[in-house]
Amino acid sequence: MDDEDDFGGYGSEELSVRVTRKPIASTSIAPAKRKPSTAKTSSASSSTTAKAVKAGARGGAARGRGKAAGTRGRGRPKAVQETRDDEREEDDEQEVIDIEADVGSEDDKDEENEKDDEDVDMDDPEPEPVRAGRPKRGETAKETANGSKPPSKAVAPESKVSRGKSTATSGTEDNPTSREQDLERELTKIKSQLTRRTEERDSLDKQFKELSAKKGGEMEKLYDKLKEKSDDQARAQDKIIETLEQLNKKLNSQVVVLEQSLGENKKNSTSHEDRLREEKSRAEKLEKEKKELQAALDKAKAVPPAAPLPPDLKKLEEEVKQWKAQVNVYKGKVEEKQTEINTLTQDLEQEIKISKAALAESQRQAAAMSKMTKSPGVSTSAKDVAADREQNEQIIKLYEDMTNLMVPKVNIVRGGNGEEVTFVCVQTVDGRSMSFKIKIYKKASPDPAQPGSWIYTKVMRYIPLDLELQDQAFVDALGVFKDSLEMPMDQAMAFWTNLRDSMTQDEEE
Repeated sequence: MDDEDDFGGYGSEELSVRVTRKPIASTSIAPAKRKPSTAKTSSASSSTTAKAVKAGARGGAARGRGKAAGTRGRGRPKAVQETRDDEREEDDEQEVIDIEADVGSEDDKDEENEKDDEDVDMDDPEPEPVRAGRPKRGETAKETANGSKPPSKAVAPESKVSRGKSTATSGTEDNPTSREQDLERELTKIKSQLTRRTEERDSLDKQFKELSAKKGGEMEKLYDKLKEKSDDQARAQDKIIETLEQLNKKLNSQVVVLEQSLGENKKNSTSHEDRLREEKSRAEKLEKEKKELQAALDKAKAVPPAAPLPPDLKKLEEEVKQWKAQVNVYKGKVEEKQTEINTLTQDLEQEIKISKAALAESQRQAAAMSKMTKSPGVSTSAKDVAADREQNEQIIKLYEDMTNLMVPKVNIVRGGNGEEVTFVCVQTVDGRSMSFKIKIYKKASPDPAQPGSWIYTKVMRYIPLDLELQDQAFVDALGVFKDSLEMPMDQAMAFWTNLRDSMTQDEEE
């Protein structure tokens, strides 16, 4: 009776709550490359959900009306009727939730099928079969609320119209035509991959052959370059050997020249000694004349004063005065000769020192050259020496013509700090000449960085000559160059330029 009363209040509207859904296969689903439209799937699921909600709403309304009618007609207890109504409402809500879950699972299934179709492979294992069955009550709703995917493909839940339960499940079998299409597509894909791999292999083989041919050509080019380089080295070595032979010849010629100059220096030394003896004899003669004149002067002074001379003796007095004047003249000449003797003696001694130093240097150079030329070589003739000397003379002449600076004399003295070279120079500018000396030597100065050590600097000293023979305007125009100057050797070019400018300043004024 209770069951009949439960059904009696609903009528035909209650039976329309049952939802007819597409059965889901309970067997394994074969992978098929289906690409349904996403928009269509979404719209279908939304439509199904809306229909289910409307059906539930209509069912709830019908049950509400049935509940009211049953209560009025049958007079059941209010508490029992409300309890049953609550149970029916819970069942309707659960049915709506299950329908929504089924729709979502179908959408997820379509998306998975699309993804599997894109990544399909012949070796992929088939998916496990899906068991048909209704999920536990409340479990589907919880998973749907959390946004998680149901663990298996759900089937249509039971539609509860009364306390009796009914289960509707159905399944579909695989489509063999779709399977064949998938296999054909896989075969086409594999063939295209095979074609691509074949083309890549042919391309790599072609590149390998080209590289092999190119490498062979490069090896030949490299061999030619190495051969050319070795030939160049051989030619360079031959040229070096030829240059060394020429240098050896030149050194032998210089040895001959040094030997000749050594003999000339010996002769010059002998001539200097003879000249020194002549100068000494001349000085002794002048000294003797000086003594004689001094004795005559002393004798004249020692004569006692005479008595007043008579007028006829005035002539004799004048003669005496003339003799005294002559004595004074001779006395001056004696002093001049003495000065000349001293100057000549100093110059002679200086020249002797220079000759001895030059002789020692020549001997040292000759010994050094003899050591260098001990190896067998070809000696050069005197013609080569004469040619070198003539070449040097032409170079010096060109330099003198271009600068108007002549160097008629050069003296070299070896001192404690090395060689001291003195040049006697004559500079001509616009037809006007000036003589001066240039001394080049090394000057020692204490090293501030290392106490007790010395720094040697090459300097030059300028000494003007015979300025008394020039007019006063020319001398005044020289400025600082009318006095002796000392400067570092690296300022020689600036010194020469300023000297020439000062020599032309007088004419410009």
